[in-house]
Amino acid sequence: MGAWTWTHIKVTAIDRERGLQYCELAEKDVNSLWYYEDYLKLPEEKAFHKYLNFFKKWKDDLNIPKIILNSPKKFEAWVKDRYYENIEKCTNLLKWIEKYRNEECTFEELVNNSNIGDRFHCRIKEYNGDKYIEQYGEIFRLRQYDSFDLNLHTVEDLINYLSSNKYQQFICDFAVDDSPYEGLTDALIKRIREHYGKIGDNNFIVNFG
Repeated sequence: MGAWTWTHIKVTAIDRERGLQYCELAEKDVNSLWYYEDYLKLPEEKAFHKYLNFFKKWKDDLNIPKIILNSPKKFEAWVKDRYYENIEKCTNLLKWIEKYRNEECTFEELVNNSNIGDRFHCRIKEYNGDKYIEQYGEIFRLRQYDSFDLNLHTVEDLINYLSSNKYQQFICDFAVDDSPYEGLTDALIKRIREHYGKIGDNNFIVNFG
């Protein structure tokens, strides 16, 4: 199968409801990180040494300079820097999520001051100088490869692109039971106009692949 639809929404166009959804997704992702769970539950030194042992186990698979690998002290210091850097990223992100929930910052400020873009379903990309965040949950699928640079950003351009005869057997409407590939139906056109129209032209980019 493979190949999906990918929509990114301009960060400045994220409404409150969608912004809170991203916060929930990112918070859930952070709290599922084993090393952050250990940081919260275990004594600090024990939590770090568990992290250190993880790196020792996988060090040969990582791109670590030999000068560090050949010195146990340098290796531990190198791992410790990354451990506390990652813990700081987690705590900082959760802090900014709480600020957003309390309406003490905008979603754009949250994005610019945290690493929310590193979290699953919250990946950030730049296009023409603006930041866009990956949409969580698509409404349709076009099973087409190698189309990551189309950057369709208006409703009508998207519909016109999908109207091509060569794509009809590869378009799937997720609102239809069993998700059959039945092409660009009138119902799907209506849903695209409603969904992307709410986001607004030039506030989204759509690619496939």
